[in-house]
Amino acid sequence: MNARDYRWLAALLLVALFIWTRDATWLGRADASWPVLISLPLFVWFGFPWKFNTTGEPIALKRAGLGVACLALGVLTNLVTLLAAGWTLLLWTWLSARVEPDRLPHVRRLLVLPMLAFPCVICDGEHIGWLFRISGAFFAQGFFSLVGFDVSRVGADLTVNGAQISIAPACAGLNTLQAMLIAGSAAAILIMGSRARWWWTLPLLGVIAWMSNTLRIILIGISALTFGPQFTMGAFHAYGGWLVLTIMFATSVWLFSVAQRFMTRSPR
Repeated sequence: MNARDYRWLAALLLVALFIWTRDATWLGRADASWPVLISLPLFVWFGFPWKFNTTGEPIALKRAGLGVACLALGVLTNLVTLLAAGWTLLLWTWLSARVEPDRLPHVRRLLVLPMLAFPCVICDGEHIGWLFRISGAFFAQGFFSLVGFDVSRVGADLTVNGAQISIAPACAGLNTLQAMLIAGSAAAILIMGSRARWWWTLPLLGVIAWMSNTLRIILIGISALTFGPQFTMGAFHAYGGWLVLTIMFATSVWLFSVAQRFMTRSPR
């Protein structure tokens, strides 16, 4: 490590603190935000063994400039996603100049984890939450109707056999969505990370997250019909998000294991 490396690391740390502290939205959901902090330690862990060169390659100024531009645009638009993208680009700019060339492809595949190391979904995900609620309520209506219940729906509110089930913003899954994406990314890296074509699995994480959250909504409805709203809005609702996270991780592991078997004979 030389003086330039320490300057880069100090700058990255300061920018990360700036991103985390400039928008206090996540403070209201701190219990869901703290799991996001595991993303960077996972990045470091999955990156082992880290091999740094002794001389250091020239910094890619265009990439660094793009990272700074993303940060500036993120500040102007108040989008944490852009800020996270800018920070990740700056991190990659430094790593691509310091990590040994034979390790760069592996490290590049891990960059989704630094991108998820900031509360992007919690701060920017209002529209995603609305989509999760409406679509989840729609499919829950179809499920309860299919199994023979008398069900009607107005927006995100369901009436099942006379019981009112409101899919409130807290049921949108945003509190655990980013943690689910981190868990799914970890599963993809563990199972398929050595393969050059593993990136195609990433869009599936959003689909799995949506399916897991929709299942959570259905389970909440079943719980309300079986045990009553008091039980449902108590411990079951509080720990339902972690149930979704478990389902997400288990589904991801299964899906990527199946895909990995199909790609066994594919070139790396």
